[in-house]
Amino acid sequence: MNRIITLIYLVFISSLIFIGCSELEDNITTVSNPGIHGEGVMNLNSPNFHGNYFDKWKFSDCQNCHARNFQGGLTPVNCADANCHPALNIHQDSSGVFNQSSSNFHGRYLQTNSFTDCQQCHGENLAGGLSSPSCATCHSAISVHKTGIIEPASPNFHGKNPLSGEFVNCQSCHGENFTGGISSPSCATCHSAISIHKIGIIDPSSPNFHGKYPLPNGFTDCQQCHGQNFAGGNLSPTCITCHSSIIVHKSGISDPASPNFHGKNPLTGEFENCQQCHGANFTGGSISPSCATCHTAISVHKSGINDPSSANFHGKYLANNNWNLPNCSQCHGPTYSGGTQSPTCLTCHSQPGGPEACNTCHGNFNDPTRIAPPQDLNSNTVTTAKGVGAHEKHLYTNVFGKTVECETCHTVPQSLNSVGHLDGNLPAEVDFNGLAIFNIAGNANYNSSNVTCANTYCHGNFEFLKESAGMYGSVNGQFAYSAPKMEGNKRSVIWNKVDGSEAQCGSCHGLPPTGHVDFGGLSTCTNCHFGIVNAQGQIIDKSKHINGVKNVFGY
Repeated sequence: MNRIITLIYLVFISSLIFIGCSELEDNITTVSNPGIHGEGVMNLNSPNFHGNYFDKWKFSDCQNCHARNFQGGLTPVNCADANCHPALNIHQDSSGVFNQSSSNFHGRYLQTNSFTDCQQCHGENLAGGLSSPSCATCHSAISVHKTGIIEPASPNFHGKNPLSGEFVNCQSCHGENFTGGISSPSCATCHSAISIHKIGIIDPSSPNFHGKYPLPNGFTDCQQCHGQNFAGGNLSPTCITCHSSIIVHKSGISDPASPNFHGKNPLTGEFENCQQCHGANFTGGSISPSCATCHTAISVHKSGINDPSSANFHGKYLANNNWNLPNCSQCHGPTYSGGTQSPTCLTCHSQPGGPEACNTCHGNFNDPTRIAPPQDLNSNTVTTAKGVGAHEKHLYTNVFGKTVECETCHTVPQSLNSVGHLDGNLPAEVDFNGLAIFNIAGNANYNSSNVTCANTYCHGNFEFLKESAGMYGSVNGQFAYSAPKMEGNKRSVIWNKVDGSEAQCGSCHGLPPTGHVDFGGLSTCTNCHFGIVNAQGQIIDKSKHINGVKNVFGY
């Protein structure tokens, strides 16, 4: 009996010493259920398992014996031991565990420790356990934080977890701009563009609109979450809902040899799809480069492009950009028959050569045999316009002689891109050749300022010497000469004065010409020049007038 009393006394004294050296709860109360420390206290399946003991936030009961920091106290058991509950000491002050400014805010613990410590009590999916509340009450996406969370091949990869509350759930720990927080690493380490996901991300008027955000690594940043084809994933919506042509933005997009070349992708919404990001005039935006770097004529694709009365009519654009049709062929095809992106041009340009036909730019657009103005390069059709003038009178309705070919006045290009054709120098150069400079008319010239032609054979710059007159059968041509030579009037004509006064019978040479015997006036011309002119002085065979030959007596 004395031994029992002595043992109790020693235990009591030892306890007092232990209490004096421990960090116990300040106000020790009677232990509410000391029986928990019986058999099965460490057995999860036992009704005495210590995790079954306390309800939500009853850590003070444990602290009564195990001390405020759970490292001992009246007992030799350290609850915060690394092999038990290493994170338990953050629960020293239950009022601070949720307070971000508190030293024991639970978020601070995770700066240097893992979710495994939390899962011991809060459950594998952090939805709570025998003794702990669900973390998902505040952090609805927290269940994603499992082994393999950053391993794409793992079923626990965070990219495979649907966020029930979108990015707001991530921001609660990783920060408003996803650059990390008290407890979480920066998401921007892997996702450089993630900070764009703020309020206003899809509002064009918002400073947070995604179209205003420069992507550090291009579309690769978006594809990380929105998918290689931008069709979305577990976390991210599809971009195609708004940007139906975005799927073209893959590796090889700018490589004509690649199956992903953008020129091979059909645009479901035509160029409007491109303009969403590349700008109304295709010169680019915050995210998108300028299309005009490669497609210099792309800005022509606006409302009114096919309307001749519109300021946006493509013909007006080409006129202002030196008729650079090769730019069109980039998308419409080398023969302008269309491509994946672009319609055929041959629906309207049905003549041989398509848009490159001569009458596309000058002449009658609906008649490929009429390639000279009207109309001219500025769409003028009146003869007073310099570009129109007497073209039609020379080439199509000439009553005095045979048709004047284009080569007589111009160097005719063999193709659209021949040197000197699309050189940007207007008006078109007049380079007299052939009949225009026949005989003594080597000094023929055109004055663009005065719009006059001078010294051309056609308008009387000629002379025929009597001594050089030939035989016409048995008749010597010299009989018609009244002087050593016959000569014309060397008339200077105004190109754009097309009222009949510049070219009428007797204007280019006299009736008869100077140096020619007068046999009785105009009506007698037919006596020698029969088959060419009639008694009324009308030319009846235009091929034998103003042709460089003296056609007499049927020769």
